[in-house]
Amino acid sequence: MKKTLLTVLAVACLISCETKTNKESKNVPAKETTKEFRIIDVEEEKVASPREEYMKSLSEGESSNSLVSWISDSAFYANPRLMMLLDTLCLHVYADEFPADVKKEEKWMAQMRKRLCAYYDSQSLGKGKISAFAKADTVLNIGSRQLEIDCSWTTADMVMNAGTNYTFDQCRAYGLLTQLIGQCQSQEAKEAVYKEWRLYEKVSEKFGEIASNISVLSCDGGSFTGLMAAHNTLSSLQARREMYQTVLNMVNNDSWDSTGVLFSDAEQLLYTSGKKALKILTTGSESDNFIDSKEIARDTEKAIQELKPLIKEWRGALKKVDQCLDEYECDMERAASNLLMKWASIITASISEE
Repeated sequence: MKKTLLTVLAVACLISCETKTNKESKNVPAKETTKEFRIIDVEEEKVASPREEYMKSLSEGESSNSLVSWISDSAFYANPRLMMLLDTLCLHVYADEFPADVKKEEKWMAQMRKRLCAYYDSQSLGKGKISAFAKADTVLNIGSRQLEIDCSWTTADMVMNAGTNYTFDQCRAYGLLTQLIGQCQSQEAKEAVYKEWRLYEKVSEKFGEIASNISVLSCDGGSFTGLMAAHNTLSSLQARREMYQTVLNMVNNDSWDSTGVLFSDAEQLLYTSGKKALKILTTGSESDNFIDSKEIARDTEKAIQELKPLIKEWRGALKKVDQCLDEYECDMERAASNLLMKWASIITASISEE
């Protein structure tokens, strides 16, 4: 599987729901490549129907994942340039090649950030000097609010909205990575951070598998599964962003919450939450026409066991980062323990929403 499970989950939720345009979603070929940065744009003042012209520029696989394909005409024409710009981000994150190696993705996101900043400047969205990261975040926030206004709050719309915000948060997460790399005083420190990111992706993918299975069991494979899965996918990425923001606060000597639990305790809580969820959700249940609960439970138990060595290796990378950033008194391991706690709460919430 080329994507991390979390990304696959977000895309699957988008494709499985009936979109506003009622496009056929079965056997849609994947986007062929996203190795180089590209942006598809249409000069709306020069064509009769910018939206139609834009959609014609996409491949069949791209159009199925396109933000522009499901938003309303009113949302698109309220700001065509912004919607097409944000769609570039969505299409990249939804492509099978994402995530490529962390360094390549960081470079791509840096180019995306430049485009977001150019939009910020052209629209005079603020006064005073702020960082490129703040400018990009402002534009993403504007896009998110515009899409929220357009949302009809049907299950399908809420899933799509969560999926789009997931792509926005990917851009923000890589921005935090770039900021931390910029604080590294040695090449060894930079490589340690990149290694941590790569190992985290493996941990995240396996956790996504566990959370996805628990969502299916909690909803008995029903229509609410997609919404819960999309929400959990977004929440898990937000926990990662919060972790990196905490590390940056440590490095910059800003205030940060030093409370929390030890890494080993948070790790154990995550395993316990998963096992407890399986016990609650499978007690007295029998397989039906929608799901085979016993098989899903077995797969989930296996995934929990497979998660353990991945977290062990990741923890080693966290310790290495802390050693390399010792001059900042960095404690990435403590920040990571808070992430695991939040992941455990995602599992617990899935039980309570049953």
